[in-house]
Amino acid sequence: MGKLENMEAIEAAQTELGQYLVGMMPVPWKKICFYARCVPGFAQTWFGMIESETGVICARDFFWNRYDNY
Repeated sequence: MGKLENMEAIEAAQTELGQYLVGMMPVPWKKICFYARCVPGFAQTWFGMIESETGVICARDFFWNRYDNY
């Protein structure tokens, strides 16, 4: 697979991930940050967002506690 084909696959995966993240947000937001690191035998992810109405920064560890009732 050439570099251009790789880039197209990466961009398609990023678009799909972005749509998934947008769909799971329970309140309007103004910024989402997502970090992932994957190597053989190990994967790590982190995400956070800024609520647009309150300005609250909600990270992964706090997410389910804050939005459990949505």
